[in-house]
Amino acid sequence: MRPVLFDFDGTLSLLRSGWMRVMVPMMIEVLAECQTGESEDELRQVVEAFVWRLTGKETICQMRALAAEVERRGGASLDPRVYKKRYLERLWAVIGGRVEALREGRAKPDQYLVPGARRLLEGLRARGLTLYLASGTDEDSVKEEAGLLDIARYFNGGIFGARDDDQGLTKRALVERIVSLRGPGGGELLAFGDGYVEIEEVKKAGGVAVGVATSEPECRRPDEWKRQRLAGVGADYIIANYLEYGMLLEALLGDGCGQEFREGSRYEVFDRSRLAVRPLAERTHDLGLEQWLSLDDPTPEFAHPDLAAVAERLDRARSAGAARILMMGAHVLRAGVNRHAIDMLARGWIDHVATNGAVAIHDYELARMGATTESVDRYIRNGQFGLWRETGELNEWICEAARGGLGLGENIGRRIQESDFPHKDLSIFAAAWRYGVPATTHAGIGYDIIHEVHAR
Repeated sequence: MRPVLFDFDGTLSLLRSGWMRVMVPMMIEVLAECQTGESEDELRQVVEAFVWRLTGKETICQMRALAAEVERRGGASLDPRVYKKRYLERLWAVIGGRVEALREGRAKPDQYLVPGARRLLEGLRARGLTLYLASGTDEDSVKEEAGLLDIARYFNGGIFGARDDDQGLTKRALVERIVSLRGPGGGELLAFGDGYVEIEEVKKAGGVAVGVATSEPECRRPDEWKRQRLAGVGADYIIANYLEYGMLLEALLGDGCGQEFREGSRYEVFDRSRLAVRPLAERTHDLGLEQWLSLDDPTPEFAHPDLAAVAERLDRARSAGAARILMMGAHVLRAGVNRHAIDMLARGWIDHVATNGAVAIHDYELARMGATTESVDRYIRNGQFGLWRETGELNEWICEAARGGLGLGENIGRRIQESDFPHKDLSIFAAAWRYGVPATTHAGIGYDIIHEVHAR
């Protein structure tokens, strides 16, 4: 099985977000005590250079580098373990509340994960890959924090961190072990990291390295400082988060969904990381549950001269065993007649439902949220239209349908029917799946709204 190596802090976990803002000032204070006349900015440049170079190694390595800088300035350095203890005490003052909130169940694990990380890990494990987690943080802490974040279960290859006895498995040693186990196929090693070490070691081993240059803690856009350094050490890909995990998986594994990330075109690629993909809970919905009629509600007034003829022909077609196809756009669904359409499916009046992409989105949102329809005027105006995190799950379902030989409408119906969505009784797609009626989604290429939804 292809091995995949992950760094922890800043690559998956945000629990220690801000650690550099603790470590660097502490080290500047220590070096300033040497009274060499260097300015704070000069000392900062020195400290940031070796902290960055050693990011990914055991924390004690950065403390040893600090001790060496003290001695180089003629000072009497403390034992690096003393510096480490001082740093960890200051760090805990910043992150202790986060860890305690997870321990006590007051915070949800995904709150402290790089966005999209869980779905990426699930996708890699679903493909049968062997996942390793390696960190410069102390091993006991890494294992506890990975457990609190509910991601320890994904790492079937093991979790490795620093140990006080210096007997822990370094990232270099771990890469060498993985490559030796792979034999000639060691070049297939894939790694994700936000530091110098893991990227460098994996590239030396002939593997593929993904640099996670995220601007913490929001993780919505690349951090330019990180991006330049990760690219400089040889990262094959640079990402801000894992929200486009479907396309990232195809780029790395080539298994049938999304598009290539590697920069090969002469033209500038649109930077999707600048898009603000927000949760549906933050959206103002124009239509709520009160819009959807029950079967025993009074029938709204409607008059059309052809309505009686349509009903007669539908009856004749059913009696003759001819096709009865309901071809509908989103306005039919938004009229609140889902239960009536579902009743017709249940009683055999319709034997095929054909929709556009907008119907799929409304049906999904309604089943999941009990509300749908964003204001075109409001959200087009501020550039937010269509950019909603949960709705982006449809991207995964599109990929899943393609790999599994299902149609999109069929797979939407299956997934909603098998979900715990609280309002799935209103889903026409789920009803079609339940009653064995084909449901198809005919998205217009390049303009249908379903193309705008983004993966979580």
